[in-house]
Amino acid sequence: MSVRRPTSRRGGEGPLVVAIDIGSSSVRAGLFRDDATPYPRTFVQVRYNPTVDGRGGVSIEFPRLFDVLAQTFDALVGRAGPRLDRVVAVGISCFLHSLAALDRGGRPISPLLTWADTTSAAKAGDLRRRLDPAATWQETGAPLHASYWPAKILALRDAAGPAAVRWAGAPELLFGELTGQRSIDLSHASGTGLLDRASATWHRPMLEALAIDAAALPRIAPAVASARLSGPAARRWPALAGATWFVPWSDALCGNVGLGCLASSSTALQVGTSGAIRAIVEESAPVLPDGLFGHRLADGTALVGGQLSEGGGVAAAVARLLGRSMRSLESAAAGLPAAGHGLAVLPYLAGERGPGYHAAARGTLAGVGLATTPEEVFRAVLESIALDFAALDRRLATIVGGPPRVVASGGALARSPLLAEIIAGALGRPIELSSEAEASTRGAASLALAAAGVIASPRALAAPRTRTVEPGAGAVDAFRAAAGRQADLYARLLDN
Repeated sequence: MSVRRPTSRRGGEGPLVVAIDIGSSSVRAGLFRDDATPYPRTFVQVRYNPTVDGRGGVSIEFPRLFDVLAQTFDALVGRAGPRLDRVVAVGISCFLHSLAALDRGGRPISPLLTWADTTSAAKAGDLRRRLDPAATWQETGAPLHASYWPAKILALRDAAGPAAVRWAGAPELLFGELTGQRSIDLSHASGTGLLDRASATWHRPMLEALAIDAAALPRIAPAVASARLSGPAARRWPALAGATWFVPWSDALCGNVGLGCLASSSTALQVGTSGAIRAIVEESAPVLPDGLFGHRLADGTALVGGQLSEGGGVAAAVARLLGRSMRSLESAAAGLPAAGHGLAVLPYLAGERGPGYHAAARGTLAGVGLATTPEEVFRAVLESIALDFAALDRRLATIVGGPPRVVASGGALARSPLLAEIIAGALGRPIELSSEAEASTRGAASLALAAAGVIASPRALAAPRTRTVEPGAGAVDAFRAAAGRQADLYARLLDN
C-alpha cells in the first residue's frame, strides 16, 4: 500500500502522526508533530487490569482488550478534532509475547495469555527435555520458557482441544480487527520464540516439535508494511480512515527508539510493571550470552537484552503485603544505608524471566530477624530488582564492547527516586534518567514518521533530555556484598 504523501497545511503546519502504545495494563495514544514531540492536550490513557488467578494465570479476553483500544481512539478523536485532517500515518507499539488459540475461521477461542502467564511452565520443561535448550536459544533468540509461544501453544492446545488450529497474539488480532489484515512485524515475530534468527522465517525444528506448520501462524510482514482502516473500524473512526496504519512494532523496539537508544553505545533500561534493559546492535543475529534474548529487526539490526518479570508490580505487591503505602515505605527506606539490612531477596513473585528463566520460581526472603522492619524489607526488594538489572547489564556489556551508557525511564522510576539511585548503585556507575515519560509511544511516533517518509530516520530526531543519577555514597561496595548474598540464595534454591 502506498503511503499518503506528507503535506504542509493550515498556515504552514506540518503533518502529524498518531502514536498508540498498547501495554499490558493500559492503552495510551496521542498526536505527534514531525519532530516526534507530542501535540498538546491530545494524550489519552485508558487503564485496565488483566485477569490474574492463583495458579500463575495472567490473561486478557480479546474483546475486552479491543474495547479498551476503542475507548482510547474515541477519546483521542474527541481531543484531536480537526487536527486529524493532518494525520498521515498511525504507528502502534504493542506488548510482546501474548498468544491466543484460534479456530479454523481465525476467531479466538481462548483468552490472550500475557508474558506474565506461567501456566505453561510444565510444557516449557517438556520442550527443554525434547530439544537442545542452548542451541534452540541461539537459533531463535529466546529460551524455552513459559513467556514464549512454543510452551503456550502446547498448553492452549490441551485446554482448547482440537478446535485450536491457529495462533496469534494481541498485535496481530488488533490490527486484523482494525484493517482486515492479520500479519506480524519481525520485531514481534522475533519475540515469539518461534523465529529462525538466521533466515527470518518460522523455525522449522520448532514447528515440527509442536506439530504445526507455518500456515497456522501469522504471516511475517515485510518491512514497514501497512494498511488502511476497513469495515466497522473505518465507519467508527472516519477521520483516521485515510491515514496509513503500519503493522504494530514491539514495545521493546519502540522503547529504545523513543529514548534515542539506537546504537550499541546506549542501552535503554525501562522499569514499569516489569523491567528490561536492551541495546540495538548492528549484527542481525549475534551470539547471545547466557540469559539474554535477541530480536532480529527488519533493518538488519538486532535488539539484544534481558527482561525481568519484576519491577513496579512487585514493589506494589510487597507494599500491599506489608500493609503500608508505597509513599510511606519509600520515604522510610530512603533513610536507610544501602544494603545495610543483611537481607537477601529473590523477587520472583511472578516467576523469573532473566537471567535464569525459572518460570516456577516464587519470591523468597532470607535473613529476617526480630528487629527487621517493613522499610528494610521494602528496600531489600528494590535492591534485589536492581541487582538483577546489574546481572543483565554485565552480560550485555560483553556484546556491546564494555559498560554502555544507560538511559532509564518508566513509570516505576518516575514514581521512585530511590529506585533510580539504587539501580545506579547496583550497576556501579551513573545512569541518565530520561525526561521522556512515554518512551514506547514516542518510539511508535518516530518509527511512523520514518516509515511515512516524513523524516529520513529516527536517528534524525533529537534524543529526549536526561538528568544524571549518581550512586549513593558507599553504595557500590555495599551492593557488591549484597549481590553475593543474593547469588548464594539463588544458587541454593534455583541452580539445581
